[in-house]
Amino acid sequence: MTLTNTELLTKASAVMCRGVVKTFHAGGVVTQALRGIDLDVRGGELMMLVGPSGCGKTTLISVIAGIMNRDSGSCEVFGNDFDAMGSASEPPIAAETSGSCFNNSTSCPLSPRRRMPRSRY
Repeated sequence: MTLTNTELLTKASAVMCRGVVKTFHAGGVVTQALRGIDLDVRGGELMMLVGPSGCGKTTLISVIAGIMNRDSGSCEVFGNDFDAMGSASEPPIAAETSGSCFNNSTSCPLSPRRRMPRSRY
């Protein structure tokens, strides 16, 4: 099902996350980056995610955009769960509904039209 831009903007929640958990394991150390995050962003709403370095902002955005897997919880963008859809459906829906903007142009040397590859984490 393909939604028009107007339909995408008028849906109650453009982004809906419930109980999102993400942990990282490195050298025997376990770091819980996201601990049961709940988030709702309405269609057409401007939302800013701010916080100190290391608090999980980039991890949450990566989970929402479908470029990083979550450990548990649910996350939908315009009613689509990228994790549940699998890689065959990923590019068209992700390309139409998500984008990334970095603070520093050296953070990501990809052109704006190229989608970032899905993380193996």
